[in-house]
Amino acid sequence: MSFSVPSDLSGGLYFLNGVRTTVKTSTSFDVMEPRIGAVVAKCPIADKSIVDQAVQLAATVQPDWGDLTALERGKILRKAAEIIRANLEDIARWEVKTNGKSIYEARMDIESSADCFDFYGGVAPAVLQGDQIDLPGGPRQRFAYTRREPLGVVGCIGVWNYPFLTCIWKVAPALAAGNAVIFKPSPFAPASPVLLGEILTAAGVPHGVYGVVQGEAETGNFMSVHPLIRKLSFTGSVGGGMALQRQAAAENVKPVTLELGGKSGLIIFDDCDVKSAVAGAVLANFLNQGQVCSNASRVFVQRGILNDFTSALLKECDRKLKIGDPFDEETRVGANINEPHLKKILEFIESAKKE
Repeated sequence: MSFSVPSDLSGGLYFLNGVRTTVKTSTSFDVMEPRIGAVVAKCPIADKSIVDQAVQLAATVQPDWGDLTALERGKILRKAAEIIRANLEDIARWEVKTNGKSIYEARMDIESSADCFDFYGGVAPAVLQGDQIDLPGGPRQRFAYTRREPLGVVGCIGVWNYPFLTCIWKVAPALAAGNAVIFKPSPFAPASPVLLGEILTAAGVPHGVYGVVQGEAETGNFMSVHPLIRKLSFTGSVGGGMALQRQAAAENVKPVTLELGGKSGLIIFDDCDVKSAVAGAVLANFLNQGQVCSNASRVFVQRGILNDFTSALLKECDRKLKIGDPFDEETRVGANINEPHLKKILEFIESAKKE
């Protein structure tokens, strides 16, 4: 099956039974294009019945996917990597429209996404084969063995700052291990995981093994308590992760993997190489418009070099960080994800001026 990046969102923002589609529900959210600050679509919010439909289908087809050898699944994932690389520029431009980051950064994200599929497609046969353990004692030779089996259906809830890449971080290992996946993107950047679905279908993933449902917190709640979802992976806020873990434990004690917001500090001492420290501070604070959970939200500089460091930092920012249209090849700081986020940043700037 061939693959090409669509020109717009008219084909729908759901991915069910191997095809991009839409659904009818009573509620929806606005889909924004950060680059232009405009609503480009309305996306229906998945209710309980739609989540259940996607999960039931995934549970039905997962055993056949899980029965493939790890080598066979790995070949399909590496085929997905080939498709991504063959369409890298178009996918990167899609990511710019979805997220607002510069085309310069988007290309790196997409290349890394292909690498992720290559890695898990290659490593799966080695790590999934299990072990044999010889047991001492007794008149006969005895041994035990471990067998690694898929969990079944895995529920994944994604984030908006790296929509394509972080989706693949969750999906690639889950598929490599023989699981089916239901993915819920962030409503701030809902389109890229749907694009991934079309790539996976073109690579040979059976229909229904990967599905995308859309929504906000309530849709995630439906996933967290669904009895056929055997594991959850969540990237997002601390509060959201805590709520998800409580719900998962209250219903059926399923395992939960959480990657939550960070509060990283960067400490710079007076014996540092100032040039290297400045370069590190720029990277740690302004990558992806500063919208990275591991970015340095606080920078502590030893007083003796504060003036020199600050002066050098401002010069480096002025030299390297061109603000502009994300599609401009020279741009390094593109659009923030939405207007409320931009207003929050401006409030911090005004607060710093007053201090």
